[in-house]
Amino acid sequence: MLLAIPAFAQFNNNGNNNNGNNNQGFAGILIDSEGIIETRVLRSGSSALLKRQQEQYVHDNLPEDLVIESPERVLSLRSVEASLKEHLDRGKALPESLVYLGGLQRVDKVVIDPDHSDLLIVGPAEPFAPDSHGRILGIKSGRPPLFLDDLIVVLRSVMSGRNLITCSIDPTEENLANLQ
Repeated sequence: MLLAIPAFAQFNNNGNNNNGNNNQGFAGILIDSEGIIETRVLRSGSSALLKRQQEQYVHDNLPEDLVIESPERVLSLRSVEASLKEHLDRGKALPESLVYLGGLQRVDKVVIDPDHSDLLIVGPAEPFAPDSHGRILGIKSGRPPLFLDDLIVVLRSVMSGRNLITCSIDPTEENLANLQ
């Protein structure tokens, strides 16, 4: 029996490209058979170098009070609003301390301060810096801090009277049928 097999002529630099042609390194998301989404990133570079770069970033970009990890950082929404207004009125870029809400990792409590007509959000916080892929993450936890844009979306949703914020990735009927 004679089989025709296609042949491809490619210069591959003696196997020195594409991870030795193993192509094991991919980045993106992986969705397993149970629908669990996992982020995949390529690991590259020296961890000692990355740590020095992150320390320099923290030193250069964060105010002194945000360099310290805190189990319970308190953030005044009134202060956030005033700072946001000040920067926008002057046409200035927002500081990263504002964009990443002081390094808050989550909101554990919301406190009403009637004496100052303020709403306080409270939660653990830590210094943050870009990882090797440019994503802003907490230095200790490796988790992203809360983002000002997300807070604005939540507040708009609450003010609109909607009770839920949801997200759904639904397969098409055709794709479901193809799985059968």
